[in-house]
Amino acid sequence: LVYGAQPTNSAFLRENHPLAGSRGYGYVRDLVEVEAFCNGFRGQNPELLLTVLRFAHIVGPRCDTPMTRFLRDDEALVLMGFDPMMQVIHEADVVGALAYAVVNDAPGVFNVAADGAMPLWRLMGLAGKVAVPIFHPLAYLSVSLFGPRMAPIDVDYLRYPCVADLHRMRHELMFLPEYTPDEALREFAAQQRLRSYLPESAARAYDEERLRDTLERRRRARAQVAAQAEPEPAARGDGATKRAARGRAKSKAARTPPRAAAEALPGQASHGDTPVMAMREENANG
Repeated sequence: LVYGAQPTNSAFLRENHPLAGSRGYGYVRDLVEVEAFCNGFRGQNPELLLTVLRFAHIVGPRCDTPMTRFLRDDEALVLMGFDPMMQVIHEADVVGALAYAVVNDAPGVFNVAADGAMPLWRLMGLAGKVAVPIFHPLAYLSVSLFGPRMAPIDVDYLRYPCVADLHRMRHELMFLPEYTPDEALREFAAQQRLRSYLPESAARAYDEERLRDTLERRRRARAQVAAQAEPEPAARGDGATKRAARGRAKSKAARTPPRAAAEALPGQASHGDTPVMAMREENANG
């Protein structure tokens, strides 16, 4: 979002692209100002590790973002004749990316979004929204007169593309979102339909079940990471240790003196060693 939707934008915007986001919308202005503060802080403290994650439009059942407000409206405003490419990311992947960056100490600036961009009209179709196309001069006039409440998203993003390049996210940050764009939007649409038909108690039960599923998915992911990180030589070393222990036991048995072996016979006979008992009876009778 900080790059701004411009007619001169390339197909994919890298992290070194100028931050030309519109200052007319508060959330875009705030993001650009935070980036400026981070740049100044990095220059004053070059020894510190600073990670900046630039997220695409965030969607999810529980988050409140410009994109979710845009999709929650009964009728979504679009510009006639324009269908720009857009990127989204699920709210759970946003939390996962923040935690991943903290744990792995990945300094730098990274674009973060779900893999794959889609046209605006397809995005709205997956979210189950009805598009209301209007002429773009009328849209700009409405926003200038009534403010951003007429369009939760900057109108420029409904007109021009703003697609981030994800090369650094995949190959340097080594982070891959779990949700695809289609999955994120379908879950959002399903939750919206559920809340419109079910009472609040049923919706709360659905949220609890979804939370349990999320925790289980995280547990499986941690288990897979731990299994992949376990070195195979350790298993071979355990086998060698067992073999060495068996060898030491055999050596100890071979060094046992005859007297000690003879003293061990009564103990064995007490456990029902029939041949030894028969031999003692014969000696006694003889």
